[in-house]
Amino acid sequence: MEKLSRRFVDILDHSKDHDFVNYRYVSTPSEPEVNTEAITPAKFMPSVPEAVAHLKLLKAFEVMKNKLVPDLDGEEFDKHREKLWQCLVTIAVRRFIVFVSALKRNGAGDYQLKHFEVNTFAEANVKDSKFIGMMNRLMPPLDVIMVWHAFLLHPRTVYDTCMRNHILRFANYPFPLQRISQFIDNETFEFNVPAEYQKNYLALLNTFEKVDHTFEFELAHSYRGGGFAGPNFQTKNLAYKPGIIEGWFFSKPQDACVCAMNPLLTHEELRRIHLRSDVYLPVPMPGIFTHFSDVLISSTVAGRYPGDASGIVTFSVRNAPTHTDLTKFIDSIEFDDRINARLTRLILRNYLQFNYVSLTVRYGVLIGEDLVGCVFRQERFAQTMNKLDWLHSPLIREALDESILRYQRFFKMVTEELRLKPIYVPCLDIDLIWHTHQLSMYGYIRDCKTSECHTVIDHDDKIDELKLDDSFGDTCKRYKKMFKEDYSICYCLYCTNYRAAARKSLLSSIFSSSSKRDKEDTLMKQSPLFTPDEGVTHISAHQGIKLPTKKATKLRSKNEEFSWGHNHPTHEFVVVPYAPIEEEHCSLYKNGTCTTVRILNSGIYGCVIPNGAPCGSDS
Repeated sequence: MEKLSRRFVDILDHSKDHDFVNYRYVSTPSEPEVNTEAITPAKFMPSVPEAVAHLKLLKAFEVMKNKLVPDLDGEEFDKHREKLWQCLVTIAVRRFIVFVSALKRNGAGDYQLKHFEVNTFAEANVKDSKFIGMMNRLMPPLDVIMVWHAFLLHPRTVYDTCMRNHILRFANYPFPLQRISQFIDNETFEFNVPAEYQKNYLALLNTFEKVDHTFEFELAHSYRGGGFAGPNFQTKNLAYKPGIIEGWFFSKPQDACVCAMNPLLTHEELRRIHLRSDVYLPVPMPGIFTHFSDVLISSTVAGRYPGDASGIVTFSVRNAPTHTDLTKFIDSIEFDDRINARLTRLILRNYLQFNYVSLTVRYGVLIGEDLVGCVFRQERFAQTMNKLDWLHSPLIREALDESILRYQRFFKMVTEELRLKPIYVPCLDIDLIWHTHQLSMYGYIRDCKTSECHTVIDHDDKIDELKLDDSFGDTCKRYKKMFKEDYSICYCLYCTNYRAAARKSLLSSIFSSSSKRDKEDTLMKQSPLFTPDEGVTHISAHQGIKLPTKKATKLRSKNEEFSWGHNHPTHEFVVVPYAPIEEEHCSLYKNGTCTTVRILNSGIYGCVIPNGAPCGSDS
């Protein structure tokens, strides 16, 4: 058996503390306010040791999953394994929410709320040595880290959630990649946390929830005997009892919950109750800061003031006739102004996707974002990177140096000041560095705000794969034009096809000399990222999701006869296991995101959520 390279260990052993953004954050004074009038080079770009630590973490996630739900042969067992893993991820999300709720009680929200968003943001950016010290002395379990990691890869959603919940200090604290990597074994990739860090973590949780918390994540930690704390009943006992399947805290959308005040409580009813509650809270509606933030969006393109935008939505909901069906209720809202109608739909359609695991935590931070779905979408990327096993490459340093340079160029592309900017699709190596960059929201926001567009670029992992295919070709062309190099040097048929399409014209490719083409091929093959097969410069399709609609299926089938047309396994659906969007809700997405629910081949309910142009669903 060929011995695996351990160069990644040497990179980490010889790294310096300043190579990690978390260390720079905790050991330096507060940064000055961002000057959005100036364009300056990015200061928080990832380093090679950070990228290596990130690859180690992806390996550790895989080891944890295989330990909790072993991968055995048999189709029936595979179905059971994935369903069981969905349950465990849901429990991990609850554990993460307890962790964040405890942090709020212990310093994450110790800053003044101001009338204007930008002033609140400035207050939260002042570093608190007491909070930083507490965070430095503890380490969450790996399942909680997995949810934290997936959440951070949606920077605008993280900002919106933390601004609304008054926990921006937590959002600003960079993900501790260096310490996490130190606790991951270099051979087995087991996560072993020293007892003192575990003790401090459990002590933190006990300040919030007086129960018998444990550090290890096991099957026995299923959530039993609890209930849902409705948004209007946070001060009372948990009133809603979830439907139980085989003793697990898990239910499908049609399953009932029992409440003393309501004999039948479905997932949709929970969302409807929460919507009614949110419109009377003194904070903006969920999603307002995602789309209308004075901090995240350049003043030259910003639309409405967040408070005004939220006011339009809350006024509309309060004055609309009540309806038991959430989609019909949203559709029933009438407007004289088309812009206000679009604004309200943009915010309210989020409620069809929300997954209120946080309602199982009394007095906890309320997070509507489907964190279970976030984990599953990011798992696709982790599986791909682990399969390539880049971590054990003998050229890992050279390859990561090259990838960081390519990401810096990609970052320049996506932050250009263009009014009608296309969707740019990262390659796998660029996506790894982009993810690593986003693990420090504090640094990522600053780098985006001091870029040419002065706007925080979000990472959308809910785009239809057909749209990704088209956008990948556009990305190849733009990169080639700006930097005079090929974007992808992967030699699989899919990437070869799009690389050819990126040439200036068909005639120029025909009449270019064979010696020139040979020279370009030779240069590509000398790159540390080169591989004769599918490699790390292949398109990163983990953002993609598949639309099981008639039109989408028809469009996709046109490419199936070509090996390069659709080079991704057809079974890799994004599965949102806990709160899928029911099929009857799809009418809301006439001119925007289209969503459908189908029974997948495995028999699991799946929610597929693309973004962008309508897919033509007739459901």
